Amino acid sequence: DCELTIYSGTAQWAFEKSGIAGPNIRISQVPYDRVIEALRQHDILLLPHGFERGLSDPEFATIFPTRTVSYLVAGRPILAHSPPHAFLTQWLRENNCAEIVDEKSPERLSLALDKLIADPQRRTELVRNAAVAARQFRPAEVTGILRRELTVRSAAE
Repeated sequence: DCELTIYSGTAQWAFEKSGIAGPNIRISQVPYDRVIEALRQHDILLLPHGFERGLSDPEFATIFPTRTVSYLVAGRPILAHSPPHAFLTQWLRENNCAEIVDEKSPERLSLALDKLIADPQRRTELVRNAAVAARQFRPAEVTGILRRELTVRSAAE
């Protein structure tokens, strides 16, 4: 009773080859400047980190997908599927801005989805916290942090 829409530049055949296909799965492309608008058309946003390592251990553990920021500002609850040791999982947990499944378990993922569907208060809490967390990525905030770090480092030299 759910539909999954995947926004990607990857061709549909590649998803089908990986076993990601079916009548309730849509693959679509969206121009960069319309991504947030498109995300807002959905009830819940799935943020998969992945559990298979194709990168070095440090890179895999510290990666922070750039799409996360778009998800945070979209105003929709986020369901994250991410390993417990990953920085992404820890950051989302600290900011309480996503429902997290931190094990490679389709059953747990399904239960978390059902929980989000059934709990409007939790969805509201996640969206509110995501908006607060997204402020960390505002250009003025990022440049302020960079300036402070550069000042501290140059004073230490």
